[in-house]
Amino acid sequence: MESEETHRTRQKEYADKHRDYYRKKSREFYQKYKLKGYFNRKYKEYSTRYPEKTKAHNIVNNSNLRGNSCIVCGINQNLEAHHFDYSQPANIYTFCREHHTEVHYGIN
Repeated sequence: MESEETHRTRQKEYADKHRDYYRKKSREFYQKYKLKGYFNRKYKEYSTRYPEKTKAHNIVNNSNLRGNSCIVCGINQNLEAHHFDYSQPANIYTFCREHHTEVHYGIN
């Protein structure tokens, strides 16, 4: 069995080799469903089903409440916002991608 690092390297090589193909397929998919209003419909369904989440996401995207660095390690790249409680949409915690994943999956 190959190591995780070798596996990731092979995945990256494959993705690089086939990048044009996947870009073309992605573009075709987007154009096909964009014309049918697919994405607008999906957003409306999501926002109807999860109004508190939608409000919280809109606040993050339309404001400067997000921090400038991860509150765990202090790094200032690949930052993501996190809400522990969607009923308090202005209560935003900023994590780097690694620590945000740990928050969601309980990794210590």
